[in-house]
Amino acid sequence: MENDICINGKPSVLNIEQETKCNQNYRKEIWTGKYLQVTVMNIPVGSEIGLEMHDNLDQFIKVESGCAKVYMGESK
Repeated sequence: MENDICINGKPSVLNIEQETKCNQNYRKEIWTGKYLQVTVMNIPVGSEIGLEMHDNLDQFIKVESGCAKVYMGESK
């Protein structure tokens, strides 16, 4: 199945919206592949994660609730 991911070596189907809404951790890594990492975050209101760069993989950002300011590009 092309949409499946492997968790602990076993194929798994993941509901990212549910994982995000149920996550109580600041950052929870779900899965890391060669070019993609699935991470859900619970960022307190008024907080930030700071600048970070991933030059070896793609990053997808989806905000489930609230607002976010996201800066993207090769430099600050």
